[in-house]
Amino acid sequence: MGSAATDAVVAFMNDEEEYNEAVGHRRWLLYSKQSAFSHGSTYNTAVIHVLVRAENTKVPEFIAYPPATFVPYPVVYHRWSFSIPGADFANATVSMTHKGTDVPLQVVSRTDKIADNTIVWEPQQAIAEPTEGDLTYTVTVSGIGAAKKQLYIYDVIIIKP
Repeated sequence: MGSAATDAVVAFMNDEEEYNEAVGHRRWLLYSKQSAFSHGSTYNTAVIHVLVRAENTKVPEFIAYPPATFVPYPVVYHRWSFSIPGADFANATVSMTHKGTDVPLQVVSRTDKIADNTIVWEPQQAIAEPTEGDLTYTVTVSGIGAAKKQLYIYDVIIIKP
């Protein structure tokens, strides 16, 4: 409610509502097995139907948001997430660094109820907009059970578009 068309997709990916620490809308949109979606909207309401087909056979090793690549600053939201189908995040830990300095964060959700199993965290300081070059954040997720690896390290490179 309150968004339509592409603005609704942005709202679904942001998933900033206080009650949605598990980022359920984002997780459905990034669901590793999903192969088709449908979308409809009015002037202030939108729906994305994700239970259409789950036939994707090219499942990535992990799905992170923001992703492990170059990311425009306007789509780096406060909640970050990391998903692996079937993984156990019950004992997992997350750390972030920027320029070698730890970024304080709080894990706000570990869920396996819908889409891919996911751990979600919130950096406890604002992610600054890049002004003079890209900003690289190194993310480490460790202690993962029931996954191909127990440790993943990747860089999120925030750019000014």
